[in-house]
Amino acid sequence: MSAIDALAHSLLAAADAPTPHERPLVSDRSLTSAEGREIQARQLALRQARGETVVGVKLGLTTPEQRKQAEHFRPSVGFLTDHMVLDRHLPAHASIAPRVEPELVARVGRQLDPGSDRSEIRAAIGSVHAGIEVVDPRYPDEAFILADALADNSSARGFVVSDVGVDPEGIDLAAETVSFQVGQNEPRQGHGAVVMGNPWTVILEVLEDLLAEEMTIPEGFVIFTGNLVGQALAVAPGDTVLAQFSSLGQLRVDVVD
Repeated sequence: MSAIDALAHSLLAAADAPTPHERPLVSDRSLTSAEGREIQARQLALRQARGETVVGVKLGLTTPEQRKQAEHFRPSVGFLTDHMVLDRHLPAHASIAPRVEPELVARVGRQLDPGSDRSEIRAAIGSVHAGIEVVDPRYPDEAFILADALADNSSARGFVVSDVGVDPEGIDLAAETVSFQVGQNEPRQGHGAVVMGNPWTVILEVLEDLLAEEMTIPEGFVIFTGNLVGQALAVAPGDTVLAQFSSLGQLRVDVVD
């Protein structure tokens, strides 16, 4: 088994356990971004081989500052599968150290095929929803690099999307606000403009990138566009997570043992 395959297997095993995983190295050196993406792809293939289906993506590098720091000027991607869908309950025992983020979520309303242009991509977005994403980095050291994050599938753990969405042309994504509270902590305030000035930017970028890689985007595919409050917030059993959006309503997740 190659070093890349071995890391794909061990990172997936760490996610499943769940248990921390040391930063991935190849021949005692840090990964390149290409190696990180290859580990992610092979880990995703393992998930699909055991019956998981890709239903969306979660995005990183969604602010100019993050892109400048990483020296990468397109969104980074983590793949979401049907096994990551939460039923409004987050089981803490199934994570290492779960954290939550409020996000605007775009849902594709009709299939997109490779070769679709930007106008076709935008027209294919059928609705926008409230979302809460659960991230759970497998690395105990937070000083990991973009390649490490890609290899770890961008720390994807779980997600919730509101049942009812709105017409994307009937909402100003940049102006949408959220009040986000975990337990008894003070609510954090956020707004859509923190995502590259307007979340439409990253929605179009990531779909262009996926289509350029010859991926067919199915109806119902979701895009988590990025954290609206700037920081993922830690949760513990007994916490209630509330995201109150200005146009998209309220979304709640209860953290259980």
